Amino acid sequence: MRKYFTLEEANRLLPMLRTELTALKRLKREMEQNLARRRALLTAGDSAGFGDLILQLEWEIERAALEARVHMANISRTGAELKDPNIGLVDFPAWKDGVEVFLCWRMDEEKVSHWHGKDAGYMGRMPIED
Repeated sequence: MRKYFTLEEANRLLPMLRTELTALKRLKREMEQNLARRRALLTAGDSAGFGDLILQLEWEIERAALEARVHMANISRTGAELKDPNIGLVDFPAWKDGVEVFLCWRMDEEKVSHWHGKDAGYMGRMPIED
């Protein structure tokens, strides 16, 4: 069953969402760095000498991916919808004048201050009137 948010409910979740999104960004950087290291070792002429290091990097990549899934699940459990972890974009299902919409928040925003229709997406964001 879908949860619908008031503006106040969405704003109360922001500290937790910031924590989860910050962790996701850190894990993404870790995975990208370890993937690049692994790729470099595999393309180095004699990767056989790096077997243990490659295995360690693969383990670190998998651990970070698993940890990222936990953070995404934490967000999902709130009823909020993670749309883009790279920019920290989260939607909150809501009602506006009897129509289903999404309150829309980016991690670099102080509070939830935009909304968009179900089919409009991020590009259709409009400011919330006070």
